Formats: sequence, structure tokens, C-alpha cells
Amino acid sequence: MNYLIFDMKNENKYYPIKTVSFKVEEPLLLEIDKNAKSTNTNRSTYIKVALEAYNEKMQEERLAEQMHQASLKIREDSVAVLKDFEALK
Repeated sequence: MNYLIFDMKNENKYYPIKTVSFKVEEPLLLEIDKNAKSTNTNRSTYIKVALEAYNEKMQEERLAEQMHQASLKIREDSVAVLKDFEALK
């Protein structure tokens, strides 16, 4: 079964819906159910939205690390260029 997913980042696409099974401790499940109920959604949708948010957070962290590494590289290159110019004096 496929569902049309509205994806703001890309285009609307049909994605196959897969079933995932996992185990959680009862206190976590009770909290999931409580939060799902308070947001007027079901458990499956609540978990899906939470996983999407976590994936987005992880992507942001990866990009931040890549930017940090690039910044360090640029800093090193700038120091090297500065030293080259100073050597020309």
C-alpha cells in the first residue's frame, strides 16, 4: 500500500508504507500514549512525527559539524596564506 506524502522539502511523492516493530519499556509507552492523546493523534502518528523530528535534529547536527570542520580548514588556510604574504616582505 502506498500513500501520498506531502513533503515540503521535495515534491509530493508516493512512498511505500512499511511496518516497524520494536520494544519499549512500559513507562515510555505510557508517556507516548499520554502525549499522543493530548495532541489528538494516535500512537503510530505520534511516534512517526517524533522520529521525523529526531532525524531532522540529527541532520542539523551533522551539517553543523561539517560547517565547523570547514571553518577550521579555512582558518588553517588563511593562516598559511598570511604567513606566505609576510614572508614576501
